Amino acid sequence: MTLIRSGIFAALASVLLAACDATIKNDGDGPGPTPCPETDPGCEPAECPSADEPTVHYITDDPAECGLTDCGGPESDCIPCAESQEYFENECGCGCIDVGPTEPECPSEADPTVHYISNDPAQCGLTDCGSPETDCIPCGDYQEYFQNECGCGCIDIEPPAPVCPDPTDPAVHYISTDPDQCGMTDCGIDVDCIPCDGDQEYFENDCGCGCIDQI
Repeated sequence: MTLIRSGIFAALASVLLAACDATIKNDGDGPGPTPCPETDPGCEPAECPSADEPTVHYITDDPAECGLTDCGGPESDCIPCAESQEYFENECGCGCIDVGPTEPECPSEADPTVHYISNDPAQCGLTDCGSPETDCIPCGDYQEYFQNECGCGCIDIEPPAPVCPDPTDPAVHYISTDPDQCGMTDCGIDVDCIPCDGDQEYFENDCGCGCIDQI
């Protein structure tokens, strides 16, 4: 009878030791992956950031400790890492990983719509248009000014579609729908001729030119 009881206790001890081994982390330097129980074939060990990596900075390797810090709760907006670091928290513990500053996205000089004034940000700050307090716009009507770590310059933007007077409107009288022809007439931009009646208004734009009755 004593032998039977001893055998039962030995079996129980083996089961308990196996359960303990399945839940503890490995004993290497720094945190390691959490082993999976042999009874769970679908389990995948947690991937722990290596404490040997100079970019990895553990706050603690105890997940319970992470939950007790100001930055442990999901409701908290605390970020215990620098701007160039990423916070992590998992079965291995928690800490910060260096991710480095992001490279600026520079407008491509090979793009024909991009026109650099200078590639030197310091030079951009010395121009009349470098200070945010100035109202200088060194770009054309259909260009957008940019200034960042890459330098400064102008980028062509799509001009807005012209608002053309409706040719089906009986009050609209087109002289020409060709802007080039409008500039060649006696009433082009170089003269003060008004080819419209006194109760009409002259227009000239990308749509052409003509007269609109003023009712």
